Amino acid sequence: MFDGPFEIDMTKDGFIEFSVKVILLDPYKYSDTEYTSPAYQDQIAVKNDGTAKTYPIIEATAIKDSTMFMITRADEDYFQVGEPESANNETKDLNPILVKSTGNTLSGWQYETQGKIISNNEGSALANGVAESNGYSIGAKSFGTRDNKGWYGPALRRSLPHTVNDFTVTADMKVFDQEKGKSSVGKVMTHLYDEMNNVVCTFGLYDATGSKNNIRAWFGIYNEFGERYEIYDSAGNYAFDDHYIYLSVSRKNNMWTFKTWHYYTDSRGKRKITSRMNKVYSDRGAIYSKPIAQVGFQISRHTHFEVQQARINEIKFQEHLAGNEIPYIVKAGEVVYIDMNQEFVTIDNEPALQHKAFGSDYFYVDKGITELFVLPQGYFDTTVTWVNRFL
Repeated sequence: MFDGPFEIDMTKDGFIEFSVKVILLDPYKYSDTEYTSPAYQDQIAVKNDGTAKTYPIIEATAIKDSTMFMITRADEDYFQVGEPESANNETKDLNPILVKSTGNTLSGWQYETQGKIISNNEGSALANGVAESNGYSIGAKSFGTRDNKGWYGPALRRSLPHTVNDFTVTADMKVFDQEKGKSSVGKVMTHLYDEMNNVVCTFGLYDATGSKNNIRAWFGIYNEFGERYEIYDSAGNYAFDDHYIYLSVSRKNNMWTFKTWHYYTDSRGKRKITSRMNKVYSDRGAIYSKPIAQVGFQISRHTHFEVQQARINEIKFQEHLAGNEIPYIVKAGEVVYIDMNQEFVTIDNEPALQHKAFGSDYFYVDKGITELFVLPQGYFDTTVTWVNRFL
C-alpha cells in the first residue's frame, strides 16, 4: 500500500521523476510447496526450512467423542478448545445431534402434502414436485405445477425423536447465479415445525429479482397464530451470490441467534471465512417458544420466471440440554480446523471461538524442527500443514 500522497508534475515533457513510499503489508516470501506432517502417536514433527517463523494449519478428525482438543508447542504454547474430563465432575453429551442429513441421500425424509402452502410469505411456497440427490447435494428433479401465480416446488420433512425447546439447526445451501440471457428466480428454505405442523421458524436463500443476481438470506420466526416476525432479509452486499452458504438458527432460554458464513479458498490456497452475519433476538414474552417437533426443507421456482438452480448439502439439528456436566464438544467423525495465522477455529465447519479455552492462544513454529503434541491422546487423527517463509 502507498504511504501518503505523491505528486506528478504533468507540465514537463519527456521522462518524469517522482517518489513513492510503499508499505509492504507482508514482507515475507513463501515456498511454492505446502508441507503436511501427520501425527504419530499424537506427536508431530514440523520441519520449517524457511528463515522466519511460520503459522501452521491444524486439522484433527475425532476418532471418538471428546470434551476437548489441545495442541501444544513443546512446553511453551498451546491452543485448546473445550475442557478436559475431570474426576470431580461427570461428562455428558449436552448437545446431542438428533438429525444429521447429508445431501447424498433422501433416506429418512417424507414429502409434504402436495398442494399445501407452508406459509404465505417470502420463506415459503406451494408443495409439489420431486427432489433428487446427485450423490452429494439435493435439488429439484421436478417442480410439479401451480395454477395461480407464485412459488412452488418439492418440500420434505422428518420428525425429531422428541420435541425440543433449546436447539441449534445448521444448513448448508446454495442458489446459483442466473444463466446469461435468462430471467430466472430460485429459492431454498429450511423449516422448523411444532407438533401441530405449524411453522415456527424458516430460513434460507432466495433470488426473486429476475433481471439480475440478487441472492438474499432470509430468516423469520412465527407465533402460534402463524404471524411472522422477519429477522433478516438482505443480499449482504452480494455476499451470498453463487456460493454454498452456511445458515444457522439457535434458540436457548428464548434467546434466538441467527448466523450466516461462507468458506472460500484464496489465490494462495488458504481457506478464508466470509459472508458473516450474526443477529440476536430476545423473545422476552415467549411468543415464539413452541417446541420443535419436525425439520424440513423446500426447493422452489416461480410460475412467471425460468428456473434458477438451488441445492442443499446438509441439515444438522442439535438439541441443547441443561446440566453442569462437562460436555462433549467434538463428535466422532467431526473435524477441528485451526488456522494459526488467520486466528480462527471451526468444529464440523462451524465457527467455534466460543469454545476456546481461556489462556490458550494461536501460536507459530520457529525455523528448524518443532515438536507438537496432541491431547487427549488416542482421540484424534491429526495433520499439520505449513509453508516455509523467508525474510
